[in-house]
Amino acid sequence: MTSNAKEKMIAMASNVSVKSKTKIFQKIFLHIFLPLIIGCIIYLFGRNNTWLNENLHGLYINSAFQNTSFYKIVVYNVPDFCWDYSLASALFLWGRYYFKNKKLLAVIIFLILILSETIQIFFPKTFTFDWLDECAAMLAFLLSYSLNYRK
Repeated sequence: MTSNAKEKMIAMASNVSVKSKTKIFQKIFLHIFLPLIIGCIIYLFGRNNTWLNENLHGLYINSAFQNTSFYKIVVYNVPDFCWDYSLASALFLWGRYYFKNKKLLAVIIFLILILSETIQIFFPKTFTFDWLDECAAMLAFLLSYSLNYRK
């Protein structure tokens, strides 16, 4: 093999690795960090009972729709959905490279998401269990599985 051919192969390999690294970074940002940011923004500015709003008056966004079911779902369940989706996506992306048994990994991730919500039943003074949060965890798992893991 000539040195020119070797140089072309090295250039192609480095180009592929840069593209794959960019794609991985995009997946990490879109499927892990962005949902966390969105969930935090909704949690911090949509609720009036957070530490931030109690100590920094005026940040709470007052809405005419506060008493509607839609508003309550967005403010109380969407942040949990975002957290669950972010966790599932992180675990699926990790598992794509480091876990051999794909079916077992999917079951483990599903159980982690469901149990993290179900455990709240046993600590009612600290946590608030909600069936809609269970549904959000299931939807987050299905969406993350279909976008990040299924091939």
